[in-house]
Parts: sequence; structure tokens; C-alpha cells
Amino acid sequence: MRRMAQPPEGTVMASSRSVFLLGVLVLAYGSYQHMQSSLRLSTNNSNSCFSLRNEKLPVENHHQREPQQVKDPAVLYNETLLDGRCALLWDWPMIHDGWKEMDTEGTEIRLEMNRSNTHRTAKGKISMSITTTTKSPTITIVIVKKTDALSTNVWHRFSAQFMAWVSFQVATKRYNAPLEVIYVLPCRYANDTIPQGWTDLGYTTCNADPVIADKKPHSWTVSAPTDGFLWDLAWDTSFSCGTSNLFRYWIHHYTRAKGVVLPRQVDHRSITNYLGCYISRRSTLQSGRPVRSVSNIEEVWGIMESVFRKVREIQVMGLSNTSEIVHMVRDCNTLFGVHGAGMLNTIFAQPNAVVVEALPWGNIPAYYRNINMLAGHRYIGIKSNFSMMAREVILNAKTLTEV
Repeated sequence: MRRMAQPPEGTVMASSRSVFLLGVLVLAYGSYQHMQSSLRLSTNNSNSCFSLRNEKLPVENHHQREPQQVKDPAVLYNETLLDGRCALLWDWPMIHDGWKEMDTEGTEIRLEMNRSNTHRTAKGKISMSITTTTKSPTITIVIVKKTDALSTNVWHRFSAQFMAWVSFQVATKRYNAPLEVIYVLPCRYANDTIPQGWTDLGYTTCNADPVIADKKPHSWTVSAPTDGFLWDLAWDTSFSCGTSNLFRYWIHHYTRAKGVVLPRQVDHRSITNYLGCYISRRSTLQSGRPVRSVSNIEEVWGIMESVFRKVREIQVMGLSNTSEIVHMVRDCNTLFGVHGAGMLNTIFAQPNAVVVEALPWGNIPAYYRNINMLAGHRYIGIKSNFSMMAREVILNAKTLTEV
């Protein structure tokens, strides 16, 4: 396994080599035993506000590729119906019962949904609309107005993708809109590059594409929300919902689109069977903002090699496609990284993966904590002594081993 580049000259190294990360990663391994029970959606799980009922979602309420076709025994998909507040916000009941029909004007249906209201950034309501047609509809066009849809930041972009995908689910499952979909992005030009992730959800084009004008008379048009959902999770440190079947099914769209087989359950009886993955951040500037790269990475890397059977560096470049990302992440047992957009790619790991994130001091972001809870992962956040704007990070052994 190759080593990564040496840290820059003049970098002050952490004082305690053997202690750093070793304790954290061993803790991550130990948490797997907890995962075996916490991944199951159970009324006995105090860490989840989902509860089970002995009902099944009707088959017709799912997309053309039904969730039950997913070969993933760790996730229950549509085998049970979830209820409670968490389910109305984050699982299949949200599609049918979470949205309130406000009014209908002609062929337009306006819908509204309460935001989580668990943080000052998640107050109020979100809205969407569905416009039907009197002609024989053949396609559903989802209009995405949020400019984040084109962002180079994967968190911003995937947040917009989740909003658009949820609105399509509402249209098809609640109102029986056509199952063929076109996502229309707010591009500047018709031939603009479509960012990674969109075409995994369905055919995607720009709003200036003349093909859209031709198809609109024979389509349902959905105007997607412009806020809410994943953004409501960004700073919600009290979020306590467990694995979401809806969220896992959304993730599955990215893996299945490239023919990626979900990983089988790995033998975790010994930590030596583990694959440890490091989400890399390079010492370069992206979009004028500093990157929180780890200065004492050689120390970190050496300790990871002493703990795991195999260690993998995962460096997601701006032009990486979904297939490349999923193939890098899918068989990782434990993933470790410093807070940043690259941590979103941990959602592609197997459902019982352990995710360890080094967090900045101060106002702690909860982005990756919460999406990993929805994805069925075991998350461990490590408070560290660096700021959000730091160019380089020195991971402190004492801080990390006090978890």
C-alpha cells in the first residue's frame, strides 16, 4: 500500500503517535456489535423514533423498480410500514401523509409540508406543486429551481437532488404521475455540463433544452421544493431518527444505476478482517476556500495500517463519477475523515459501516452525523481543535482518545 505525501516542512506534529486514532478506530470496531441490533428497525430501539407496524406498503406505491428487489438483507425497505414523527419527515409515510394539499387551481395542485422545526435553520414550511395535463401524459418533468443543483460542492448538489427525487416520488405514488422522468436543471446554457449524480436518478437536461418545450404539453410538471430536507439536518445535533427505508432507497438509485452490487455482510469477528478507509483532503484551494487537510497524515496513516487488515485512501475529485465513488466506498468497514463535503460519500458504504468524523470546535455541524443515521451507519463524532476555515489540521491524540 503506497504511503501518502510527507507533511509540509515546518508542520508541528502531534505529540502522541501511538495513542491517536488507534483508540478511536478500536472504538469504531467495538461499535459494530451495537450495530447488529440498532440497524434493525425495532420498537425496542431507544435510539430511533421509528416504530414498526404489522402492515405492508402496497406494491403499487413504489417506483417501477420496487424496493423489495434490492438484494440487501440489512435494510427492510417496504417489508414494514413505519409511523411516528420521524416517519412523516424521513420515510415512506412522508410521501403519502406528510404533504398537505393546500389548493387546486385548474390543473395545478399545491402542496405544503412542515419542516422539522428542530433548529432555527429548519423553521417553517416547504412547498411544491404538480401541474397535470388533460392530454395523455407520457412523462413527468421535474423542474429544479435551486441553483445548488449545479454546485461543485457535493453536499449542496445532493441536497438539491434529494428534494427533486422526493417531489417525483410524491407525484408518482400519490397522484399516479407517469413513471418516466426528466429532471430539468437551472443551467445557463442548454449544453452546460450536468453535474455528477443527476443522471443516476433519471434523464437530466437543462432548462434551455428545446426538447422540454416539445414534451411539456404531454407531461406532468412538478416544481420541486427549494429548501428543507437534508438542509434541515445540517445543524440539528439532537436528531435521533434511525434508519430510513426511503433514504436507503434513494441511495440505491446511485448504486444500481451503474450496476454496482451492494456488498455482502462481511465477517467482523476479528478486527483484522476490517478495511479501513480514509476520506482524503488535499492541501489545495477549491473555489477560493481552504481545505482542511491533515498535516500529520503520515502518523494517522501508520496507525491505521497497524489496526486494519487493509487501508484505502479515498480521494474524490470534482470529476469523479458515481460508479468510481461507489466502488471506492462500498466495501469499507470503517471510514474516517475530517469534516467536509467529501464525507457525504460515506452514504454509499454498506449499511453496517462505522463512520468516524473529526469535527471542528465551536458550532458543531451535524450534516454527516444525521445522514449516516438515516443510511443505517454507526456514526462517531470526534471534537477536534481546528476551525472550519483552517487550511491545515493537526489531529490531537489526547482530544481524540477522550471519546
